[in-house]
Amino acid sequence: MSSIPYQPLVQMAPKALRQEDYAGVLVPHSGYKDAKIIIVGEAPGWDEVQDRKPFVGRAGQILEQCFHVAGLARAELYLTNVVKIYTPGNDISSFWNEKNGLTEKGKVWRTRLIEELKEIDGDIIIALGNVALSALCDIPSGITKWRGSLLESPYINKKIIPSIHPASVNYGNFFARYYIVHDLKLAIKCIGKPRSSLLIDRNYIIKPSLEQSLDYLSDIYKERKLTAFDIEIGGGEVSCISFSNDPTEAISIPVMHYSPSEEAKVWRMIDKVLHSESIPKMGQYIIFDTQWLLAHNKIHVRGQLEDIQIAHHILYPDFPATLGFIISMQLEGEPYYKDEGKQYKLAQIKDWDQFWQYNCKDSTHALSSWLALEPQIQERGYYETYRFTMDLFDPLNFMMLRGVDTDKIALETVKKVVSAKRDEAQKELNLLAGASLNTNSPKQVQAYFYGTLGIPPFTKYNRKTKKSTITTDDKSMQKMARGTKTREPVREAKLVQEIRGARKLIGTYLDVSVDKDGRFRCAYKPRGTTSGRLSSTKTLEGTGMNHQNLPRSFRTFMVPDPNHVFIEWDEVQAEWVVVAYLSGDARMIRIHEQGLDAHLISGGQISLLPEEYVELEYEYVGGSRDEGEIEARRLNLEADYSEWSRQSLKILHPNSFLPRTFSIRQVGKHSNHGFNYDMTAGRFASEYETSLDDAVIIHDRYFAGYPAIKQWHERVKEQLAKNRTLENFYGRKRRFLGEWGETLFKSAYDFIPQSTVVDLVNRGLLRLYSARLPWIKPLQIILQGHDSIMAQYPTDNIRYLALACVAGFEALDEEIEYLGRTFRINTDMKIGYNWRDMVKVEGPIDVNSFVRRLPKILEEAKDLHNDARKKDLENLEDLLKDEEGEYIENLP
Repeated sequence: MSSIPYQPLVQMAPKALRQEDYAGVLVPHSGYKDAKIIIVGEAPGWDEVQDRKPFVGRAGQILEQCFHVAGLARAELYLTNVVKIYTPGNDISSFWNEKNGLTEKGKVWRTRLIEELKEIDGDIIIALGNVALSALCDIPSGITKWRGSLLESPYINKKIIPSIHPASVNYGNFFARYYIVHDLKLAIKCIGKPRSSLLIDRNYIIKPSLEQSLDYLSDIYKERKLTAFDIEIGGGEVSCISFSNDPTEAISIPVMHYSPSEEAKVWRMIDKVLHSESIPKMGQYIIFDTQWLLAHNKIHVRGQLEDIQIAHHILYPDFPATLGFIISMQLEGEPYYKDEGKQYKLAQIKDWDQFWQYNCKDSTHALSSWLALEPQIQERGYYETYRFTMDLFDPLNFMMLRGVDTDKIALETVKKVVSAKRDEAQKELNLLAGASLNTNSPKQVQAYFYGTLGIPPFTKYNRKTKKSTITTDDKSMQKMARGTKTREPVREAKLVQEIRGARKLIGTYLDVSVDKDGRFRCAYKPRGTTSGRLSSTKTLEGTGMNHQNLPRSFRTFMVPDPNHVFIEWDEVQAEWVVVAYLSGDARMIRIHEQGLDAHLISGGQISLLPEEYVELEYEYVGGSRDEGEIEARRLNLEADYSEWSRQSLKILHPNSFLPRTFSIRQVGKHSNHGFNYDMTAGRFASEYETSLDDAVIIHDRYFAGYPAIKQWHERVKEQLAKNRTLENFYGRKRRFLGEWGETLFKSAYDFIPQSTVVDLVNRGLLRLYSARLPWIKPLQIILQGHDSIMAQYPTDNIRYLALACVAGFEALDEEIEYLGRTFRINTDMKIGYNWRDMVKVEGPIDVNSFVRRLPKILEEAKDLHNDARKKDLENLEDLLKDEEGEYIENLP
């Protein structure tokens, strides 16, 4: 093999001490003329200029690893860069920018690069990063979108596959290495083959006549094959809908372009196809399409549904789940096209043909992707989890369609009062500060507290950047507002909290956009999180918000329909129970089987104080986080119960520990939630704003009480080392592809507990939804929490209401088996006339006795609801806080 001669563009400098001395030093290519694959990067870095060789630094080491996994060796490749000279600090702004791509200087380098590459035999180029993408394909930027596409170059007769630059891995994008390997393997398959032979030739039917559309739909109805469909929305209605039951062909039906009578005919045929249970259907994020069609076109999409976003997410939970990304990984070389559809407003569409073709591509490409994904789901044992997730579509669609009623009068009243209180707090703050202080401005707030008042700055650590920055967030304000032994509480900090909390409550919750019928809705995402938890967001019309993370204070405004009552079934300390049996910790298992309060017991073992005291102390202290307030409440306890004086506690329990910023039970609760998943003492101190010394005591005593948890953590690591796969109690699997280390381990620890509880709740939801008993039919499921189900039920038939309550318990009462042990997670129930203020009913319950108790429970719930309305206005500050006493400014 002969190396290509290279003419230096600048004189190579001798070794120097400073990076500035290397500016303009040239780094030549590496490789030989007969290389089959060419790697083109952006520009040499510091390590490259030292060795006069491309890709030898940290990014080069990652690239070498990717070569190895893909089955390539560096010696058989040709490696070069667009820009051949070193620029200090890797500043390439004089050669390329994100908006316009290559600059004039950059284009000079492109000309030289093209001349260089024409001498290489290989016909496939991997373009690493935006600079290479811009140089070879005239696409200014967007490497994350275009990677994996098989493209042509206007400058050279070679195939181009853009890919992520390996340097991105060094900046936190660990998963990019998987994408690079994928693209390298694709390049191997493309060697020596014409680009046209590697891509599917598809036929897109656009601008069909009414007869063509009806005939095409009729054929789909007769063939009963798996059919992909996709809708495009414009002007609040469907502008076109595509169908494809063949990966090589699709039709886009432009319903808005037909006459009213023609549109009615085509919609009737669309309804016939989509409503047919004998035609399986699929798409990407298909719950969007099914919900829209149900809500706006009264079309209930039936039959078996497939969704490539959910399938891909179950297989690769750490990867993006957009259609563009899925196509890049599943359809070899299929060019990125999703930017063609960024014309959502009908008035902005200039090229209808391109828009309809885009609509067709969504269907053919989704169908092709499913045909690639389905075998993977089957072969790797993920099919049952996938099918279970798809079964949730119907109940979720109806939950989204139904929504929840809101107390509009109470919302408006509280909004006025909160606004007035916010304005009062702002006036007082301005008066104390001697000028107008914008609490939204970190610059102004920092200048006042850290400059004018001279308070030592608080900092916040960023895990991604691994740097600490000065902050005036809510936690820092809270610390200043509380004061310390050496510093008085700062009134201005308390006012900042109140103003921010009021602003958050008004802007995010009290001003929430409800639908025209006054109901509060969300859009559920069945893809959910990596643990299988559902997530939710605003509706398709932009109303509502995430239901799962609503603050407790806002839930008071969510009310059942007239003559209905809310019922909520909640799994009690569910994740903690799962950890108990996963770890096999005898004490945890005993606590569960004896029906004890795990938070109280954990608090007792941390404080080394009797459970009677822990329970009593919680009655006095509650969820308060204010150190002064906690101390005052403990003094009240001592005054009422002299046998529990601090002096007596020290004598009888000399090693006891009283947390300064929590009740003892709250310490137990936070420990149960955090330490089971290996939270460090330092993280606990930061998260819950306690001293590191206290956090160390809490951490060490927790694990001393439950020693089997650490042993379970080690077993998880051992399993990850085998195949990086964990499986929960219901057979749900997850592969962990992240970087080996503590972050990966922590996400692995919480997977089985969280996903098991999620699957248990969703299995119960499906049982309730599909039940056909006469007392279940009036039950309307309206919300799904991470560990709860909320429904509403008419109050006109007490016996049926009682039977429905029992049915909820039964739906969630499931025996779980693990390593020869069987256990159940306890379920509690609440009944109420708003979502926050509800009467608790512990299960299980006997129907006949419950029928007799139920009228009194309903009366109690009504009184609780009415009293809550008065208390909210009388004690507004509590409305600005969550159940832990934290201001809602930091909530989602």
